[in-house]
Amino acid sequence: MDVVRSDPANHDRETPGLFLKFANWVSEAMGKPANLAFWFVLVVSWTLVFVLGGPYLASGKWLPRWFTSTGYNFPLNLITTVAELFIGFLVAAAANRAQDALTVLLAHVRAGVQMALLDEIRRRVTAISPNGGLAPPPQGAPKPG
Repeated sequence: MDVVRSDPANHDRETPGLFLKFANWVSEAMGKPANLAFWFVLVVSWTLVFVLGGPYLASGKWLPRWFTSTGYNFPLNLITTVAELFIGFLVAAAANRAQDALTVLLAHVRAGVQMALLDEIRRRVTAISPNGGLAPPPQGAPKPG
């Protein structure tokens, strides 16, 4: 795993390595409206180039021969498939990192709730018994109640 631990005994203080920093950045960038706008403008521009490009552009004679043959699907699909898989893996790595952070956060919340419950129990026991319930009252002391 690409994680640098500042303290091996303390799993809460992990700092992400280079891969996880990049994965987090890709994941965050994919979820921003600017990313959607960028790709929308790119697709519309690409479409307009061919719609308004005239007969020469529409003929495809300016394209490489392998691109206009029936075999063009392989290299084009290969590139897009690899890019989609790569981005998917980066986003998954960032999602795993977020899940780990959430697990640590929930553990802290659970510990805080347990501590609050213990404090409440201690407060109630102290209110019932003058010695906090730790020892019987000294002889001769008035009984509570």
